[in-house]
Amino acid sequence: SNGQSRTTISFHPRDETLLVERPQISDFHPRINHDPESAPHTLFTYINGKGEEVEEPLRIHAFFDTSVLEVFVNGRTAVSTRIYTPESRRCYGVRFFAELDDGQGNGGGGGSAAVLRRAVVWDGLEAV
Repeated sequence: SNGQSRTTISFHPRDETLLVERPQISDFHPRINHDPESAPHTLFTYINGKGEEVEEPLRIHAFFDTSVLEVFVNGRTAVSTRIYTPESRRCYGVRFFAELDDGQGNGGGGGSAAVLRRAVVWDGLEAV
């Protein structure tokens, strides 16, 4: 609820890597692994009907149920992990963002624009 124990899903196109960073909680048993999970993922480039080279958009579907997070990217990459928090096992909010990367892990770099085109959150049976 205070934003201190948050999980971040990010994609790094330069490294072609999907990264899931989980909260580092010291209150839990020290043998629980809280290290980030990663998976390789490449955005495909194709020639559209106008003969232009186009990179496919990044599509992320993430499902969180009590303490399990499943992330699916463009129908071909999947990461599943456990999320441990000291609070009740409830998700307190979702924030979406898109930003450029300068190659050093900082936003605001050159290249094509990063644009968040659509974001939908489902809570139970209804979209919110």
